[in-house]
Amino acid sequence: MRWSWRKVVAGVAGAFVAVCAWLVLQWYPIGASGRPVIVTVQAGEGLGAITNSLHRSGVLATPIAFRLDLAVEGSILVQPGDYQIAQGSSFATVRSILSNPPNVVRLAVRPGLTISEVVARMSAARGVEFGRRLQQALTPARTPSTFGGNSLEGLVGAGVYVVTPDMGPEALAREMVTRFERQARSVGLSPSSTHHNLSAYQTVIAASIVEKEGYFPVNMPRVARTILNRSEERRVGKECRSRWSPYH
Repeated sequence: MRWSWRKVVAGVAGAFVAVCAWLVLQWYPIGASGRPVIVTVQAGEGLGAITNSLHRSGVLATPIAFRLDLAVEGSILVQPGDYQIAQGSSFATVRSILSNPPNVVRLAVRPGLTISEVVARMSAARGVEFGRRLQQALTPARTPSTFGGNSLEGLVGAGVYVVTPDMGPEALAREMVTRFERQARSVGLSPSSTHHNLSAYQTVIAASIVEKEGYFPVNMPRVARTILNRSEERRVGKECRSRWSPYH
């Protein structure tokens, strides 16, 4: 009987040590963190739901241990937004990231948006220095486009850009120009294309003006027609001047 009690005590002690070891491994994972993932926190979402999202994304091995950590270390206030966190991060790292503002920016670039407007939005999200470097990167000298031109106005791809903490302004500028060229090819526009007496670059400029000035789809055809009419007038005028030139 005495030997049986010793076995029970030893078993309980062993289980306690195993649980403690498991908790320590949850608090302080062994080895390097895994790949970074993006976890989205919705407005009004509680810590329970956030913890489950972290678990589904592979950031946390188990939500139970993290809830215990929050009970010991204190709760945190998480702002809505997107957070990049490495899988298998320590609880201290997870708490630190979630206790700060979202570290992922989703930049929506719609057709017609100017480079100055893009830079202003990133400056507001990432700071003036990031915006300054992005302004410098969004120039043909730093990030050339196959469509040429002395400016990248109109040569930035539309859509949503996911700007992670490790993405610099130069990488963002390259992605913007690359996305535009991919979108242009998808509609049959190449650097050598000509449409209605307009070069490819002039066509892009015209399209940007239509988006910016037309604003509403119902107005865009009228703006486009005005541009094409003026282009045709200049072409005809140039031909007439060439035909009646005394040096012709």
